[in-house]
Amino acid sequence: MPQYRTYIWLAGLLVFASLPARFAGMNDSIWMDEAWVANSVLEPSAHDVFFTGTWTQSSPPLFLLLERWVVGFLGHSEAALRVLPVAAGLAGLLLVALAFSRWLSTPAALLSLTLLCGNYYLIKYCQQVKQYGTDFLVSAVLLLLVGRCIEGPSRRHLVALLAAGTIGFFLSYTAAFWLISLVISASLSRSPKAFRPQGLSRFQWPRMAGAGCVLGSALALVYVVFVRPNRTVALIRNFQSDNLDLHHPLSALQQLISAIGILLAPRPGIFSGVVGISAAALASFVIVWAIIGSWVGEQRGLMLALSGALPPATAFAASILGFYPVLDCPRMLLFALPSVALLLGLGIDILLALPVLRAHQTGLCITVVGICIAMVLASQVIFFRYPRPNEENRPAMALLKSSLDLGDLLFVQGGMYEQFKYYRIALGFRPQNIYVGNEWPCCATGDRNEATSPFVRDFGRDLLEAASRARGHRLWLLIAAGSVSHWSAPFRDEIQGAPRILIGGGCKQEVRRLFGETLVESYSC
Repeated sequence: MPQYRTYIWLAGLLVFASLPARFAGMNDSIWMDEAWVANSVLEPSAHDVFFTGTWTQSSPPLFLLLERWVVGFLGHSEAALRVLPVAAGLAGLLLVALAFSRWLSTPAALLSLTLLCGNYYLIKYCQQVKQYGTDFLVSAVLLLLVGRCIEGPSRRHLVALLAAGTIGFFLSYTAAFWLISLVISASLSRSPKAFRPQGLSRFQWPRMAGAGCVLGSALALVYVVFVRPNRTVALIRNFQSDNLDLHHPLSALQQLISAIGILLAPRPGIFSGVVGISAAALASFVIVWAIIGSWVGEQRGLMLALSGALPPATAFAASILGFYPVLDCPRMLLFALPSVALLLGLGIDILLALPVLRAHQTGLCITVVGICIAMVLASQVIFFRYPRPNEENRPAMALLKSSLDLGDLLFVQGGMYEQFKYYRIALGFRPQNIYVGNEWPCCATGDRNEATSPFVRDFGRDLLEAASRARGHRLWLLIAAGSVSHWSAPFRDEIQGAPRILIGGGCKQEVRRLFGETLVESYSC
C-alpha cells in the first residue's frame, strides 16, 4: 500500500506538470478540421449534425451530441468547444495511470505514463475540436476494464465491459479495434488458465457468443446508420495512399515503424527513426512474451496480448483492407498510445529485472522518478519553444470585417470555407458578395446559396472568375498560406502564383497580410 500510494502521488505530479501545454491552445483560432465539427454542432437540426450535404462527417455521433450539449451550456467560443476533448484527454491519463499500476512495477508504470504525459501529439490533439481526445479516453477505459476482467471475471465486470464497449463505439470509431479483445475478455472464466484452447469450458462459448452479438450489433448499428452514409468516394480516395500495402511488405513495415517513431518522437528525422525501430523491436519481443504467457494462462501475458497487442494489430489489418489510414497523421494512432505504452512498460519491466539492475532498486527508482519529471518538463519547454503555426482565422476575419466595403467581393478558398462559415457567425460578419472556390475536392465546397462556380475546378480560373465579378470594386481573398506542413501544401504553387494570375488579369494588389497559416489579400480590379 505505501508503494501504491507513492505511485499515485508521483503519477499525479506528472499529470499536473503536463497541464500548462494542455491548456495553451484553448483560445487559439480553430482550423479547417475543427471548423467542420464546430459548424455541425451549431446546426439547427439533429439530422444536420450527423449528415451534411456539403462535406463528409467523420466524427462519431455521441461525441457530436456531447459537444452540442457543452456548447449549449457554455457557448460556442473556441475555449468552450475545446472543453470536452481536453477533459477527455485528462480523464484518459488518470485511467491509464490506474491501469498501469495494476500490471507494471512502479518504475515501469511511471516511465510508461511519462510517454503519454509528455507526448507532443497527445497534448496537441486533445485540445482540438475533434474526437481524438475521446479516442484516447475510450481506449483508456477499455484497457482498464479488460484488465479487471482478466484479474477476476465477474458479472459486474462483464456488464461494465459490454456497456463501455457499446457506448465506446458511439463515442469513438477507433473503439472498433477493441472488438476482438472485448469479446475474448468477456468470455473468460474465473481462472485465466481456462482460456487455453484445450481448457475451454462449455460455459465460455455461450458467453463469447453473447458478447459478440451485443457488441457486434452495436458496432453494426454505428456503421450502417452513421459511418456508411458518410463514406464518400472522395474521402476514400483521399486516404488511399495512407493505408498499409501488402503488395510491398518491406516498404509498408518501414512506413509503419516510421509512423510509430514520429508518434513517440514528434520531429521527423534520424532520432524518430531510431525511436521507431527501438520501440518496434521492444514491442515485438514483448508481444512474443505475451503470446507465450497467455497460452499458459499467465495473467499479465494475457492482459498484454488482449490490450497491448491486439487493438493496434486490428487497426493495422483494417489499414491493409483499406478501411483506416494509419500512415496519414500521428493523430490517427492516438487511440493506440495506451496499448503501445503498456507494451513498452513491460519491456522496461523485463530490463529492470536484470540482475545488474535489480541489485540497485532504491537508486534506480530515484533515478527513474527524476527522469520522468525531467522528461515531462522538457516536453513542456519544447511545446512552448517550438509551437506549430496555426490558422489565425479570427484576426484574419476581423480584418476582413473592418475592411470590406459594400460592393467588394470576397473570394473564399474551398478549404477555408468552413472556417469562414464559423467566424462569420462568431463575429457577426455578413459580407454581401461572396465567391466560394471549388479547388478543395475532398470536403467543403460551400452552401448552395453562396455564389460558387460548380463547373470550375482550377484555382487560377476560380480567381479570374472572381476578379471578373469584382470589376469596379476590390477583390478580397481569404486563402490558405500553402506551407509544407499544412493541408494546403498541394496548392502551394497555385497560391504563390495568385498575384501573377490576378495582375495578369488587370488587377492591382493592395493588401497582403499573413495570419499564421491563413492569408488575406486584396486587389483592385
